[in-house]
Amino acid sequence: MEPLHKTALTGPQKIARVAWARRLLQMGRPAGWYRQNCVWIDPCSTIVYASPKAAFDEQRSSAGKGKRWMSKASCQSSRNLRASAFAGKQVRAGDTRLWWFVIVARGRVEVEFMGESWKQAGTGMAEFITRLPAILRRMLGPSAALPRIVVSDRGPGFYLSGLRNGEIVPAYAAALRHAGFRPFAGSSAAGQPADCPDLLLHETAVGWIRKYFKRHPFHRSQGLAQNIARVKTGMSSCVEHINGHYAVEDLCSSWPRRLEELVLANGERLKY
Repeated sequence: MEPLHKTALTGPQKIARVAWARRLLQMGRPAGWYRQNCVWIDPCSTIVYASPKAAFDEQRSSAGKGKRWMSKASCQSSRNLRASAFAGKQVRAGDTRLWWFVIVARGRVEVEFMGESWKQAGTGMAEFITRLPAILRRMLGPSAALPRIVVSDRGPGFYLSGLRNGEIVPAYAAALRHAGFRPFAGSSAAGQPADCPDLLLHETAVGWIRKYFKRHPFHRSQGLAQNIARVKTGMSSCVEHINGHYAVEDLCSSWPRRLEELVLANGERLKY
């Protein structure tokens, strides 16, 4: 069988993952505490294509990567050839990158689209955090007491890299304070492994979303604006489907269990 599409971990990475999981488990917080107090967020993007050729390449981007039966005569047919190496990864002239956040809290998943000028930087994260209270009230009800601990990865806009590795981005930190939130990793995420997408709950929700769109691709047209509208309409249907048919409640209560699984796996990749 072919290996899974997950990156390999080095020995030090696995040690760091186990050490982080053990520190969190030693706090003794039950699953209900994380469900009640934490909101999980992650910025994602979708490239929306303006040209028919770019859209065709994107549709073909996963073709030709796996083994399958075909005759020698059909090997040269376009239906069996790969797309451009950059399909689905780079924005070309006339295309646009549509940024959106996935939010997971108390058994619900939500998606918030950002504006065309949004950037994956501290100011962009700050802009999203100013919206977060309204998003949570839309998800949980107007009178609900909101979860106040924001869980994220260490990506750009959240925490710094380089010489200031793990230090929180000032604009993001200021926005959290002003809106009444606090970061799960604190002012420094140096102790949180940079490579743990198989562990974080929002990454599971992102996987659900991408799986939905593979099964329900939106029909592209010649107009960029119309394609953007179709992505947003499809996302609305996707979120409704996930909240109605997926175990989001269980996901929001699974954090301690995942930490325990990580320790038992000696830091290796989890199945999520």
